[in-house]
Amino acid sequence: MEGHAYIGELIGGIVYLIAGVRLLQLGRRTGETPERLLGSAFLFMGVSAGLYVLPSFPALAALWTPLTFAARAAFLPVPIMLVLFTGRVFRPEERWTVWLAWGTAALLLVGVGGSVLVGDWEGYSVDNRWFWLEWLGFTWPFGWAGAEALLQHVQARR
Repeated sequence: MEGHAYIGELIGGIVYLIAGVRLLQLGRRTGETPERLLGSAFLFMGVSAGLYVLPSFPALAALWTPLTFAARAAFLPVPIMLVLFTGRVFRPEERWTVWLAWGTAALLLVGVGGSVLVGDWEGYSVDNRWFWLEWLGFTWPFGWAGAEALLQHVQARR
């Protein structure tokens, strides 16, 4: 059963890569920053998903920890780009959104750095207090993007 989950993650990674390339092409044609930010985020998501899947191949199983850490590191820019995207699209006049991106970067770097210092290279140990800083840095940008989109939807229906 676990092997099928990896197939799903690999397919998801491929879809992210394709969507990322298409968004970057659109951003190049239009010159718009949101397409470039989201396209870059999708590319990093696709690369991260691919790196997470690689250790499931028997020939690469011995590289579990380095590949998992590489996948984790490849995902680090995604929440930051998502914060910048959300701010640019939904709050273009607000300067504080840039500070949210810096705060997100700090949460991620401190969380991952602290986790590595205590030996949790994969970032799977919820007993590790650094895990929760990293988790917050990864999670809240997606919640904010969803909340802003929902708010926009409600306003558009009026």
